[in-house]
Amino acid sequence: MLRTIPIRTVAMGALALTAPACVDDSVNTPPVAVAGFDQRIQLVEGAPGEVVLDGTGSFDPDGDPVEHRWAVLRAPSGLTLLGEARTAREPRVQLTVPGLYVFELVVSDGLDTSAPDHVNVFAAPPEQQQE
Repeated sequence: MLRTIPIRTVAMGALALTAPACVDDSVNTPPVAVAGFDQRIQLVEGAPGEVVLDGTGSFDPDGDPVEHRWAVLRAPSGLTLLGEARTAREPRVQLTVPGLYVFELVVSDGLDTSAPDHVNVFAAPPEQQQE
């Protein structure tokens, strides 16, 4: 959509003329992915640890809604995100194996895709019980 914005007024006697500028509203600015802060959780023997990833800071400069897409780049157990966890703004992920997990977030506004952002989650091993 094109709209006219006055940018220059030139006086010619008693008449003032305005020269319009054209601004193209159809130019799309890519969205920005924000994967949240790095996290650390403590695993407990016999129970999975849960972490909530946070993509709520992602945005589109044009104000368009964004769709989230999460992926696992690194996991000590071969973790795969399934179903809603791949597309949720704040997916809940169950971790069962200690180690470093690296998640990637990319967002799309339907026209462009963001650069990826990453978040690290360290799952500490269960504490050893003293006997």
